[in-house]
Amino acid sequence: YKGVTRFFENTLEYKFAIAEKFRHGIKKRLFGVKIFPKWISGYDDALDIYDEVVSGLPGSTLAAQSLLSKAALLDKMKEYAESEDAYQDLIVRFPNTSFSADAYVALSKLYLKEGIREYQNPDFLALSKINLKKFQQDFPNDPRIQDAEKAFYGVEEAYAKGLYDTGCF
Repeated sequence: YKGVTRFFENTLEYKFAIAEKFRHGIKKRLFGVKIFPKWISGYDDALDIYDEVVSGLPGSTLAAQSLLSKAALLDKMKEYAESEDAYQDLIVRFPNTSFSADAYVALSKLYLKEGIREYQNPDFLALSKINLKKFQQDFPNDPRIQDAEKAFYGVEEAYAKGLYDTGCF
């Protein structure tokens, strides 16, 4: 069984590498035929592969990398709610790892994006504050806490500017 498990892990590692190529912009051929040019985005296939890796090796570092990459790809695709869910899933599954710290930082930047886009929504301010507090609690010595604080202050500023603009109107 050890050989089978090793081959299974190697297969998922190769698939993960393919998903990373798709995430970074490699295109697929139309209809999968070599005579056609590479025009089609591979984002959907990358998301499927990330899910497959997470379900195939749930406790491994490859699963944590897959969740982080999946969330980053969803953010790139402007699927913010799904991206937030993937980051939260990563934090819950791998609580005291560097992947979790990366997820906290990415979540703070995601809340900043959404807070600027929907400046009248106070939920992003509250979510950003909760994220910052949990990040400070779980990783008190991480130097990236300052980045999360800046993102929180950016959300605060966007919300305040929205209130000011509404008041001026």
